[in-house]
This record gives sequence, structure tokens and C-alpha cells, in this order.
Amino acid sequence: MNGFLKWFFVFMSSMLAGFGQIFKGLWNGIKQIFNIKNYIRIFKTYSADFGALGWVLSVLAIIVVVAIFVLIIFMIVLAVRKYIRFRHSIVSNEDLIEEISDLQRQVQNDQGKR
Repeated sequence: MNGFLKWFFVFMSSMLAGFGQIFKGLWNGIKQIFNIKNYIRIFKTYSADFGALGWVLSVLAIIVVVAIFVLIIFMIVLAVRKYIRFRHSIVSNEDLIEEISDLQRQVQNDQGKR
């Protein structure tokens, strides 16, 4: 039994460490995406070699990338709002169905008394 418990502890520790790596990797990826200081440093390093067209294209590229991120965030916000409204309507529908059931029971009871 002692051997099993040692194996099970190592097995579960290894598996849970994998879940930790998933979240750690996700967090590190998000930090890398929004590492503005690094982007500024890279821009300063290479901007000395830009010509007029390079400056125009670099500003255009920055605008496009920012627009894409804003669009993604906007779509996420819309999806969350739509989901919340959908869940709210389901709850409201369940409340209405319950109220209709109560009214039907009251009508049946009233008809039974007559």
C-alpha cells in the first residue's frame, strides 16, 4: 500500500503541475502580448534606419495592430453581454413558466369548487 501511495502522490503531483504550466504559460503569453516597453525598445532600435516610407508603414502597422486588439476586446465584451442577457432571459422565462403553473393550479382549484 505504501508503494501505491507514493506512486499516486507523484502521479497526481505531475498531473497538477501540468495544469499549473497551462495557466502559467497563458499568463506569460498575455504578458508578452501587452509588453509595451519591449515594443517601444524595439521600435527605437530599428526606427533610426527608417526612411519616409518606413515611417508611414510603421505608423500604419501600429494603427492596424491596435485596431485589431480593440476589435477583439470589443467582440469579447459583446459576447459576454449577449451571454448575460441570454441567461437573464432564461431565468425570466423560468419565472414566467412557474407563475403560469401557479395560475393554472388556482384556476383548476376555483373550477373544482364550483
